[in-house]
Amino acid sequence: MDHGKTVRSYGEACKTAYDEKRNWLSLYTDYKAGNTPNWHNGTTIARIRHIIHPTYHDCDKYNFTEKHRADFILAEVK
Repeated sequence: MDHGKTVRSYGEACKTAYDEKRNWLSLYTDYKAGNTPNWHNGTTIARIRHIIHPTYHDCDKYNFTEKHRADFILAEVK
């Protein structure tokens, strides 16, 4: 960022805010149905707020599938 390069953060240094009562199956069912994610990312590191993906879940959440993660990145690349 300091040298004019672009960067995007997918889950690193983020904290995903979502209903943590939801389990893997309920999140996956929404994903398969094409429902828009009802969570968002935040971070305590002000410097990266503008580069984090707003709805790509943080790396510590195991309720989200790898397929889900891959589709987010593929959609972003398109």
